[in-house]
Amino acid sequence: MSQFDTGNLSYRAPLRDTVIIVHVTRWMEAVAVVAGFLMITGLLELIGAMA
Repeated sequence: MSQFDTGNLSYRAPLRDTVIIVHVTRWMEAVAVVAGFLMITGLLELIGAMA
């Protein structure tokens, strides 16, 4: 029984790791999009203040 459990865990681990990696990648993409949007709006405000 213990051998079956360890085999089942080793079989499921890669899938769980892949799901975690996908979630982290999507979270990083969302952060990058928000940061880029804030940078663009900040540049526009800076240009508007200088003009």
